[in-house]
Amino acid sequence: MLAALTREFAFIQGPPGTGKSYLGIQLMKVLMDSKKTVDLGPVVVVCYTNHALDQFLEHLHAIGIRKIIRIGGQSQSSLLEEHNLRKVSQAETKTRSENYLLAKSYEALDRKTKRIKGDLGRVHGILKRANWSNLQYHLLRKYPRIHAQFDQIDEDGFKVVGETKLMSSELDRVLQKAETNVHSLSQTERRGLVELWSQEVHDHALDDLFERVKDTDSIQRQLTNIHDEVDRRVLQDADVIGITTTGLAKRISTLQRVRCKVVICEEAGEVMEPHMISALLPTIEHFIQIGDHEQLRPQINNYSLSLESRQGALYQLDCSQFERLSVGEPGRPKMLVAQLNVQRRMRPEISMLMLSHSEMHHKSHSNIWEVGMVHALVRHIVRQGEYSSSDIAVLTPYTGQLKKLRSAMRNDFEIVLSDRDQDALEKDEFNVRSTSSGDEEPDIQSHHRKAPLEKKKLSDLLRVATVDNFQGEEAKVVIVSLVRSNNERKVGFLRTTNRINVTAIECWPKRRNMRRSWRTLIVTYCFIDDNVPQHHDG
Repeated sequence: MLAALTREFAFIQGPPGTGKSYLGIQLMKVLMDSKKTVDLGPVVVVCYTNHALDQFLEHLHAIGIRKIIRIGGQSQSSLLEEHNLRKVSQAETKTRSENYLLAKSYEALDRKTKRIKGDLGRVHGILKRANWSNLQYHLLRKYPRIHAQFDQIDEDGFKVVGETKLMSSELDRVLQKAETNVHSLSQTERRGLVELWSQEVHDHALDDLFERVKDTDSIQRQLTNIHDEVDRRVLQDADVIGITTTGLAKRISTLQRVRCKVVICEEAGEVMEPHMISALLPTIEHFIQIGDHEQLRPQINNYSLSLESRQGALYQLDCSQFERLSVGEPGRPKMLVAQLNVQRRMRPEISMLMLSHSEMHHKSHSNIWEVGMVHALVRHIVRQGEYSSSDIAVLTPYTGQLKKLRSAMRNDFEIVLSDRDQDALEKDEFNVRSTSSGDEEPDIQSHHRKAPLEKKKLSDLLRVATVDNFQGEEAKVVIVSLVRSNNERKVGFLRTTNRINVTAIECWPKRRNMRRSWRTLIVTYCFIDDNVPQHHDG
């Protein structure tokens, strides 16, 4: 607490269960108490995920902080619904000039929209079918002498016939001939003129469309500036501004005009350094990062650019600013880091292991036997009556296994997937809404053809997640399906100690032939006396 309040650039690091989130809440209480005295302005709270941001802001609301503004439309919290920036800004009183400019801008936008639709119709229609209605205005404006001849002799217009095209060098001669007597042209000459005029109409429509789009962009920018100014007033009057790293990048122009002095970043070890740099707003005087670089690193799409790959050592895109400055670099001293060492959540045996340790999701790995084992274990635990399914979390490192676990247990429980896990499944071409129709899943279901424990209802929620997307959360019972085990002792990215730290919060991995770090973990767990409630029948 003292380090966070006295250092302009403060790092707070601690393993899971040491009270990082609690410390963040207490820091906010101190800052709110001194807000008026030192003219802090709103405190900006930045998180990597919407879920983590919602949790932090809900805790602030619980301790009595009410002037909270949540930026972004991805919040799942009903408690924060009335604190969303869009909703609060709609109720904000606008000045007379703002109301006048908004009304005029929307009117101009409607006019431009109608004209753009007309231009698009001309662009697409003229080349498909050239007729008198499409060409007469163009002829009247650019070739009045030719237009006058049609107007005097043939009110019904003309019909285009013929397939032969004119050479571009002959068009000037044909135009001169047409101005004298357009009806003396041959079919080939008429066809060439119609094609010329159609192209000119098309080009002119494109020019008009381009100019109108530019005008529309200008009007839209004016509207955005007015709404941004209203948002700025709302944000400036708040005590706390909550935003994700993605939202901060999107709304950077508005936030740069808000006078705020303090930024707190939760789970800073998961945030890429470019995102962290964007949080350094012009008026910031105090930047507090809370996280643990020994847990999961930032997620990147290209494994070859990560620290875990040999070639990625040159780029280190998944190295957060928190980790880079905490660990230090050659020729540069380390940043001072205040560490939380007192374990307040997990068992002492696991805590000691965690302190000793102080590839992206992969769809190709799955383990059918483990799926059946996990399903049976979850059913058994719930039947004891001590824990409900909502007390249990099932974790796995691989999206392939995640999909099979979800399909196997969906008949007994309401499976809950986070937004990030759903995105991962969709990215790996798994349909998260499909029924269990995989090649291997019917075999899994055949082992559990008994009737469900009871009819599914909302209280039967079961959280199934990948290890990477479970960081910062907890459950009373955690079951981990590690998937991989082989005589060659190749476990891929499971060898990473960061993932071991996250997985080992309250988990008991029981696998054979694993690498040394996992063998140490298993040996440690062997000394833990877990008193899982027994079934009444014995």
